[in-house]
Amino acid sequence: MLQDRVARVGACQVNTVAPQGVPTNDTTMAWFQTENGIPGTFVTSFAHNECQITFHGSEGRLDVKGCFSQNPGGRLECHAGDFHHTLDTTADSSLPHYDNYRREIEHFSQALINGTAHQPSAHDVLTDAILLEALNPKLGSEASVRLPTASEFLKERS
Repeated sequence: MLQDRVARVGACQVNTVAPQGVPTNDTTMAWFQTENGIPGTFVTSFAHNECQITFHGSEGRLDVKGCFSQNPGGRLECHAGDFHHTLDTTADSSLPHYDNYRREIEHFSQALINGTAHQPSAHDVLTDAILLEALNPKLGSEASVRLPTASEFLKERS
């Protein structure tokens, strides 16, 4: 979304909120900084039904709510000084349902069959895996961790 690579993460807390007794962590909280210095924080969790992303800028903020589930629609709220605007499509039953998981599998299958590029690319997947590997409980004991680029990561392992 920021058109910039996450270059550093820190202050990570990883734990299990629900269901208890499952060996997999389901909640992660951390901060990040991109290569161009854009800061951010994030919380991811399967334990809560709320899906939201907030962009804070020098003039206001933009909240995107409920747009990251399998259901069509969502809510966009813009707050900038005295200006407030909301676009809410959560109750719009005319929006098409895209069956996203099926479409992802079909896209990947067609790319394999046709020998064409797929999204996300192998490079994008490796970049995501590097970030996920950095987000583990041991990070909480360090101030921050620099993330290698995909090229640096591959070079270190060759």
